[in-house]
Amino acid sequence: MASTEAAAAAPPEADVAEEFVVKASPKHHRKGATEHQRLQDPPYDFSFKEISTLEEVLTEEPNGKKRPSKERCTGLLLGNNSITTLTSLPKVLPELLQDPVEQLQWLDASHNQLDKVEQVIMEYPNISVLYLHGNNIQTLKEVNKLAQLPNLKRLSLHGNPVEERARKEPRKKGEGGENRTLKARWELG
Repeated sequence: MASTEAAAAAPPEADVAEEFVVKASPKHHRKGATEHQRLQDPPYDFSFKEISTLEEVLTEEPNGKKRPSKERCTGLLLGNNSITTLTSLPKVLPELLQDPVEQLQWLDASHNQLDKVEQVIMEYPNISVLYLHGNNIQTLKEVNKLAQLPNLKRLSLHGNPVEERARKEPRKKGEGGENRTLKARWELG
């Protein structure tokens, strides 16, 4: 009975939002999830849209049934397109997120045509998940730029030429017998 009374006292918007979060992201309802995690909208998803410039997301409808809100969205999915540069992020993100510098936590630019890690990514210090796999990033020097992202926890770079180069580079004295993979050479704190 007490739960019925509590549900009746809650505003209808809360029921809709809670129902959406439960259906869209059950992982956020695990024990220990923060209130912030429970209130996030799903990311803007422009994957598989055949876009070649970042500006095109402004004229495309994102995938999914519900358009994320500018206030609660924290991610942008751009995977499996033909994007060659991310330099327009500062122009595009304010159209999608209320406060892009603070909000952007998840950026998926996998399976595009990026050949370097652009400095513009470092303008978003709260990025904790960054997917750049399946691009054309060539050198560890490019990858090392990402050390400037203080909150980066997950990084995906497989399928880039840098992965093969990292395997072939001779080890420095004192390096252990880890796999010669990018993961072993560049670890996230």
